Amino acid sequence: MAIPARVVLIYLQGVKALLGVLDKVEEIAGNTPAVDNSASRFGNPAFRTFYDHVSEVLCSVLCLENTYDYFQSAPSLHVNLPGLPEGAIQEISVYFVEAWGNRSRIDYGSGMELNFLCWLYVQF
Repeated sequence: MAIPARVVLIYLQGVKALLGVLDKVEEIAGNTPAVDNSASRFGNPAFRTFYDHVSEVLCSVLCLENTYDYFQSAPSLHVNLPGLPEGAIQEISVYFVEAWGNRSRIDYGSGMELNFLCWLYVQF
């Protein structure tokens, strides 16, 4: 049984939109160079800048204590993903931001992979 062309088109548009989101994150990473951190064996402090820039692009409202309010903002990266219910955008935005690591601990292995997989999974 053949897949209807409209279904294929929706999936292709979705993949193109997802790649656009990831391209934006890659651009942010390229614009966030590492800083000299020879005094510490832990993650590079520039990661916090990267994390903040991803959050800024994703969310439009900056809240108190330098945290972004994912639940009251309008996530801009997700609005162009086809077939994504508007009510789901705020929830999946949390998965997306946390997919890049933990800002406070400068930790890249704290479940971020699972957050990224959850973000991808809910797209389709």
